[in-house]
Amino acid sequence: MGPELDTARSSRSQRSLEASAHIKREALAFLADSGADLMSTKSLAERSGISTGPIYARYDIIEDLVLDLWVETLHAEFLSILSLIRNAVNENATEREELARLLHTPSTKAQAIVEVLSVMRRYPQLLERVGFDIGRAFSDHLHAQAKVAPSLALAQCTVTFGAIFLQPIMGPDKTDRWMGSLSLLASAGRDELARQEPPRSIESPAVAVPIIATGDVVVDEFITAAMTVIARVGYENATSTRIARIAGRGFSTIYNHYGTKEELMIAAVKSLIEQNIQMSFEGFAGLPRDEYITRSVGNALSVVSDLNRESRQLRIEALTSGRHHPEIASFASQGYQAMYESLREGIRQRAGDQAEGILSRVPPLWLLLRSNNIGMSLLANACSIPREIDWTPACASLYGLIGEIRSGS
Repeated sequence: MGPELDTARSSRSQRSLEASAHIKREALAFLADSGADLMSTKSLAERSGISTGPIYARYDIIEDLVLDLWVETLHAEFLSILSLIRNAVNENATEREELARLLHTPSTKAQAIVEVLSVMRRYPQLLERVGFDIGRAFSDHLHAQAKVAPSLALAQCTVTFGAIFLQPIMGPDKTDRWMGSLSLLASAGRDELARQEPPRSIESPAVAVPIIATGDVVVDEFITAAMTVIARVGYENATSTRIARIAGRGFSTIYNHYGTKEELMIAAVKSLIEQNIQMSFEGFAGLPRDEYITRSVGNALSVVSDLNRESRQLRIEALTSGRHHPEIASFASQGYQAMYESLREGIRQRAGDQAEGILSRVPPLWLLLRSNNIGMSLLANACSIPREIDWTPACASLYGLIGEIRSGS
């Protein structure tokens, strides 16, 4: 074999490696920005500035490419974030600041991770591999913090990944607020009284899919059908044909009410987001300690239980669509803001002259609870650990944090 042939083969091999690296870089950015459902071979080729051939030569389906990104890049990043979390809540000031910055401005890899978490249940290869990796990582995370109650150690993760997931919808919250939130998480982990709280043995409350009652039977049937399809295949894959089949009507009958399929879909997603918002902050103020803990445990179980898998999937898919569509994000953001204002008004009514002092200390806790709710849903779809642990210590600790905010300590 002559040197010229060796050089030619080496050059071809190098070009192939460079092409593969280019495809993966562009796919990672695409996944973080727009999600797996919008990524096709054609759309990725257009974004990458190449023909579809090099992608088809390496991947039969987009799921294979996303799985490669997980195995080669995102799994290691996931473990790195868990390590950062542990250090941040264990009084490492530098890494607490680093985590606060990540929650303020999530990296491309972090955004790609939550995109994988949001859709993995619909992709068999992702569900098997990513689910295994995440389950093992969380088990190691809990064991690495033997003095922290498992539910509190897991709450560190639900808050982190929930915050990353919501950031494109809510916009960046102030870094110093996240520093305050992380300080609360650290305080919760040291709450020995919460750790010793007797487990609450209660049945997981059922959470029904939203019931639509607009007064128009056709509209109600189509919105309900759209929600059913979204739960099964996601917002981007919910076609007019699928919706009409579930509704048992021709799709043209809905055009008297909604000009396009997208308008109908937005109406359905709004109903889902309204339910999610209503569930997210129940019982913050005014309940006795025991009743608050019991109700909070029930709420946690309702989020992670297999009994409520359909409503959980609807919640995830609704907010995932908000990550990619500004009109849905705007509605979700307004809804969360309305809930926050309702919370503030409730505090004013209960606290009287002390309200303003309490309100100034509420935002970091609000960030925790807002993020934890969707983070629990994401992680419950990814692995079984959220369904296997006792959530009592986390709920008891939350009550303690509320007490700290009330007292100003």
